[in-house]
Amino acid sequence: MSTKHGRVRITTDMLREWQRLGKQGIAKADGLDGLAWQYRVAPAALKTYLRADGTLTKHAEDRLNPPSKEITLDMLRAWQHLGKQGVDKAGGIDGVAKQYGVASASLRAYLCAGGTLTKRAEDRLHPPSKAITLEMVRAWQCLDKQAIVKAGGLDGVAKQYRVASGALKHYLRADGTLTKHAEDRLNPPGKDITLEMLRAWQHLGKQGINKAGGLDGLARQYGVAFTRLRNYLRADGTLTKRAEDRLRNDDAR
Repeated sequence: MSTKHGRVRITTDMLREWQRLGKQGIAKADGLDGLAWQYRVAPAALKTYLRADGTLTKHAEDRLNPPSKEITLDMLRAWQHLGKQGVDKAGGIDGVAKQYGVASASLRAYLCAGGTLTKRAEDRLHPPSKAITLEMVRAWQCLDKQAIVKAGGLDGVAKQYRVASGALKHYLRADGTLTKHAEDRLNPPGKDITLEMLRAWQHLGKQGINKAGGLDGLARQYGVAFTRLRNYLRADGTLTKRAEDRLRNDDAR
């Protein structure tokens, strides 16, 4: 089909002919410009499809072998076993893309040149669950640093439980201890700190707090929020002004 300027559009039939030319065929046609004149196409347009050495560009390859619209889970499962050697054997990422009929740009979002899958691919193969459950938190509190290292770090634990790494790190530390957020989920704090609690805490002293496992341990023991407890009790065992005022006001009644 001719354009309004008298030149014709580049067709897939032309591409199939050009891929058989080779460097010698292009030289015989007086180079790419000569070939463009011969086929009545714009030289600039031709050069987006064909190189001077006779090889087709990626743009031409994609026209001849249109990439599929979607990368499937089956493809990802196959690619995770390729390794660098497999990618190199296929002719690099472009070669793998051509082999599977997908766009190189799309494939690069899932597969690295070194043969490893990207985070996006891993997440598709192992979708994170929507929520971290109490059962998970209870299981994690039995882990130690060695178990976490063996699992491949916190990211490895997240992958094993199919949860998002960022979410898991709100609950579990790399040394195997649970965060305060996790502790509060396992032992939901009470709704209020009572006067009876304050009277008990004023006799604890630093030694009593240390024996309870610090303010965290004490909050867990009494089933109150750690952040609330700190409003009433200091780490050295003394009550805050707020606690003193509550006790004083009660005594004045």
